[in-house]
Amino acid sequence: MAGKTIVGTEKHERALRWMKNEVQSIKNRMGYTFPEAPGGTYEPALGNPVADGYLLQSTAAGVRSWQTLNQAAVAGLTTADSPAFVTVKCSGLTDGYIPYHVSDAAGLANSPLTVSGGYVYCGSRLYLNGTGQVFNITQAPTDPASGITAVSILTNPIYTATDPKSFYAFAVNNRPIINTGVSNNSTQAGAIYNVFRNYYQVGSDDSGTLTNLHAQRINYGHYDTNTSATPQTNFAYGLYILPYIKTGAIGTMADIVMAADSTGGSYTYRYGIRQLNSGWNYFGGNLGLGKDATGTPDGTFSLYVTVGTPPSNSHGNTFIMYGADIAAGNTAPHFRTENGSIIRLYRQAHLADEKTDYTTGDLDTEAEIIAAINATNTKINSVLAALENTGLLAVA
Repeated sequence: MAGKTIVGTEKHERALRWMKNEVQSIKNRMGYTFPEAPGGTYEPALGNPVADGYLLQSTAAGVRSWQTLNQAAVAGLTTADSPAFVTVKCSGLTDGYIPYHVSDAAGLANSPLTVSGGYVYCGSRLYLNGTGQVFNITQAPTDPASGITAVSILTNPIYTATDPKSFYAFAVNNRPIINTGVSNNSTQAGAIYNVFRNYYQVGSDDSGTLTNLHAQRINYGHYDTNTSATPQTNFAYGLYILPYIKTGAIGTMADIVMAADSTGGSYTYRYGIRQLNSGWNYFGGNLGLGKDATGTPDGTFSLYVTVGTPPSNSHGNTFIMYGADIAAGNTAPHFRTENGSIIRLYRQAHLADEKTDYTTGDLDTEAEIIAAINATNTKINSVLAALENTGLLAVA
């Protein structure tokens, strides 16, 4: 029976004292012809199989020899052992794929994960399910190359037929459930981005200069890889927020909130929003400066300005608008011009009308003429005073 292999030993003591009846039993079952040495020991010329674990191998010509199989590990090997093998080879698998255990009967099979060029690729959906911190990537590289990305998602969907199909390269779905009678006084978030200097470790040397620090950067629109292509897009939004208020009640809802600073350091310039392009800004609702939604403003497309600290400095080629009280209960718009002049827009008190129905005989005397002129000049002076009070005329 050329090519068959049998295990020559299970334990040292048993391999050393093989008896004829055991050899004869194997001969009868397997159809082998075993030469026997005097004393009933097995084929001494091939060596002593008791030293370690061996396989008895027979060639097509009937030449038999002992073949070792990790001798130190196989001797006395049981199912409770965990031997270490330098190389494990599995047939029936594809190069580059990371295998996974299907079942005890089926063994290993190709998984959707592959390894190529130092990268791990997933050819199917990657589903993480668990509690606590399910997926954690920790990196602390020293002098990494430019453009290194800790997590990169690259997709290239191609559509060859007209079909309303959406595609999302990255999606975060957090669906918290708070049972009846339960209060959660913490925060639920879809994503958190923390990008800090001087945070990594105590005593680290972090006193150098960085040009740009972005918590999140969004690049979008049309690129020019194919210079002959002319893509058409109806609407392109760098940030699109779609609020939902379908059930229940929400106390305060704000699409964008910029919280108060955590102070201790310093800055040269501080902006809440800074627009560097010349694009148009559109507000479909009201705009409040120092004014929140308390009281439910009933205007539309309106600017609400609350009294604050009036500016004390002027700026080149700039006027400043702010709100200030003319008197208690009468806040009015104020403007500080580039030269420091203050203009106030508010309604003045009514000025009594002067006589305009003079007829023949009303101004017959010099005294009547003088009185009429004085009354007119007084009214003019009242108008001038009102204009000076608003700042439209300089005070003499």
